[in-house]
Amino acid sequence: MHAYSRTFQIRLVGNMLPSKCVIWTISGITARSYKGLNFNWRSIRTFLSVFLLIGYLFQLGCFCAHMRINKLLTLNPLMFHLESVLLSALFIYLATQWRTFSKQWFFVELSMKRYGLESNMKRKISIVMLLILGLTFVEHALVTSQSILLSMQKHPNSTYEALQEYFVHVEFVEIFYYLPYSAGVGVFFKILIVQKTFMWSFVDIFIIVLSIYLNFRLQQISHKLMHMSRSKVINEHSWSAIREDYVKLSRCCELMNSQLCWLIILTFFFNLYHILAQLFSSLRPLDNSFHKTYVWLSFLLLIIRVTSVCFFGGSIYDEHEHIMFILSTVPTASYNIEVERFLIHLNSAEMALTGKNFFKITRGLILKVTSAIVTYELVLIQFNQQEFKTVK
Repeated sequence: MHAYSRTFQIRLVGNMLPSKCVIWTISGITARSYKGLNFNWRSIRTFLSVFLLIGYLFQLGCFCAHMRINKLLTLNPLMFHLESVLLSALFIYLATQWRTFSKQWFFVELSMKRYGLESNMKRKISIVMLLILGLTFVEHALVTSQSILLSMQKHPNSTYEALQEYFVHVEFVEIFYYLPYSAGVGVFFKILIVQKTFMWSFVDIFIIVLSIYLNFRLQQISHKLMHMSRSKVINEHSWSAIREDYVKLSRCCELMNSQLCWLIILTFFFNLYHILAQLFSSLRPLDNSFHKTYVWLSFLLLIIRVTSVCFFGGSIYDEHEHIMFILSTVPTASYNIEVERFLIHLNSAEMALTGKNFFKITRGLILKVTSAIVTYELVLIQFNQQEFKTVK
């Protein structure tokens, strides 16, 4: 029992939380069961998360008080800071509920251990993480190196003055408008920026990894159903057992929707905004190759993230539809009351990740998002033509 729980927690929690020591406040993630998980408001992890949230709020407040938002692209930093505040608060809330979440999955693991485990699950998760986080690192490195190089060109003979130029006049104008300059303060807020950048990508990874695991368990059920259908199994108990396993997964999906709904809404909202902003920015004359590379790499990263969330999240709904198809084509000799109950459950409760039931994540959502991007981009161009005229 404990071995399976630990396998699940390490795979589902530990492997997908590269920043868990900073934005995740749960202790005991490598414990042998969900009983070892603990959230404590007095722990150092919780203190650090709340401290960083206060830093995000301070930076957001300074930006709102100091910066004038009179053009579309000046909204980008505001949205970036606002997103970080909201996501950080939601992760703290989710940490308070994570023990209950893990408990539900613990019993699913016990019930489905006879199905076995997928050997390449960890590899699949690692590939997704490395791709998204790697592109995030390169993107952030590009924009940071460009700003530092410009600062060093203004002060080629003094590293201290170049650093001050970077912090005061480039990166944290709004912060040092209210605070006296200090290299330590600059480094602290730079750390916050790095955290915000990776937390932004981390939310998508979080949803993707949970989707991969839930889809994997659904595939196991569909494969088992396919085998039973082809073998013309007539034992009602066998059909009842697999139906109960599906019901447990369905309850886990409902729990995921109740806990992750606001994360799903926020990630789609902010990703859609940033795609529109980056696409709009790419239509303007760009300064140099550094800037061009950054804009297009950032745009590529956003497309990969949105597409991945829709692809992996939508696979849950696709597998639900596949299971329904298998049960609808069960041979007459095998059809019984348990198959009928299974079909009634499938028809009455769709299994899919949703954003507070405003929308459900399917692979077809990719086309809807693409259509919305084209429509809104044309509207933005129409209402912001002056920005193109003023750019030299």
